Amino acid sequence: MKRMIERVLLLCLLLASCSSSSQKQLLVVDFWPHGGGRPTGDPEHRLLRGLIDADGAMVMPLGQHYIVRSSPDGYVSVRVDGKVGLMSVDGEWLIAPEYEDLWCYSSPELNAVGGPFIVTETQDGDLARRELRSLWSRERINQVELSWCGIPRLTPFPVTPLASGGLAGYMNLQGEMVIEAQYLTAVAFVDGRARVGLTRDLVDTLCGTSGKEAVGQDEQLLESCEEVDRQEGWINAYIDEQGQVIGRIDYQSASDFSEGRAKVLRDGLYGFIDVNGVEVIPPRFIMAESFSNGAASVQLADDGHSAAFIDETGQVWFDGYCRVESFSEGLAAVVKNCRTMEGKGYIDRNGAYVIRGLSGGPFIGGSAWVHDTVVGGYGRIDKEGKWLVPYRLSREPDTRVVGFWSFGFGRFSIPSKDEEYDVAWINPEGKLIWPPGWDDPCYESGIVRWPEGACAATQ
Repeated sequence: MKRMIERVLLLCLLLASCSSSSQKQLLVVDFWPHGGGRPTGDPEHRLLRGLIDADGAMVMPLGQHYIVRSSPDGYVSVRVDGKVGLMSVDGEWLIAPEYEDLWCYSSPELNAVGGPFIVTETQDGDLARRELRSLWSRERINQVELSWCGIPRLTPFPVTPLASGGLAGYMNLQGEMVIEAQYLTAVAFVDGRARVGLTRDLVDTLCGTSGKEAVGQDEQLLESCEEVDRQEGWINAYIDEQGQVIGRIDYQSASDFSEGRAKVLRDGLYGFIDVNGVEVIPPRFIMAESFSNGAASVQLADDGHSAAFIDETGQVWFDGYCRVESFSEGLAAVVKNCRTMEGKGYIDRNGAYVIRGLSGGPFIGGSAWVHDTVVGGYGRIDKEGKWLVPYRLSREPDTRVVGFWSFGFGRFSIPSKDEEYDVAWINPEGKLIWPPGWDDPCYESGIVRWPEGACAATQ
């Protein structure tokens, strides 16, 4: 009965936590008392951490807890005396701090099948153990001992069993090893395919006599077996959710699938395969990026004017550029001449210029960060090329922050060693939400570069 009451109380806390924070992304922020940027052994110089929402409002005060990480659903991993537990944003302990580390994974899909799930880490001497547990029951799910566990998913997800000698395999949410641990590297499935790094022993098994009989008339695999013996370094391939190899096994590098195509590197050139492992676009490019918005950016030759876009069949759409970036939200940044910067701008999927004279990062949520060649620094523009913010940053913000790409947040390092803050955050609307009070660029006329000209930086 007591256990039942505890679970009901936990459910209430979790539901309250989700309802209060699910509308806003939460960010962990740092503060160094008295500046200096790094601890000196003096308690006054220790790092203080807090939690803010997408508008910059403080959700968990600085220094109240040492926050390790947070999730959009309001779960916060907190460290106390070297041990990590789980809190709600309201400061209620959901799991007492008793682990070396703890990750919480929650989504509507996972919660429909028993989630949220947590991955805990404990230390046994020099041996690290990780366990997958249900947040509701706290019961261990994995049926074998693990040294590493990937992000839980509805499809099989990568794990490394303790007894595998460091090799990775795949487990399901019932804790069953559905694909044997036999890979040097393994990543999550995308479009029913996962890229893996093969050991030489596994290559020998696949390419040996018994392996050839097993694969039958798979000409791609047999052809790649003849090539793989000459290959040095990593040997990459793709598997399906049953662990069967799909296509060739002699790729020097491989990427996740995007829009039904995966970028591969073979014999020093890039090409693309489909989900059946067929090289629908044989390797012939010096450089290439994954497909986005129906096109991929590639480099046809190393002559300074052979950057181009191709469609899913490999047909060249537009070429003659010195530099191109992938399409995002229907637009792509291009430059015709990198010496004179002629032809700089954003084009649409018909190759027509929509914005001229400005190019830079991808469009996320209808805006992009670009370099302002007139006044210097980086600003934010809309899809018509209009400036959305009055300030210019002295350095380009990093919008490819792990975990926040889809949210459109940006951050950049603050260079001064004497600052109390070492990282600034910008929300998708272009508002400087951290450090506090830094959204005023202190300009009277025209445009100034920030943060050098900001009020907070000059006082």
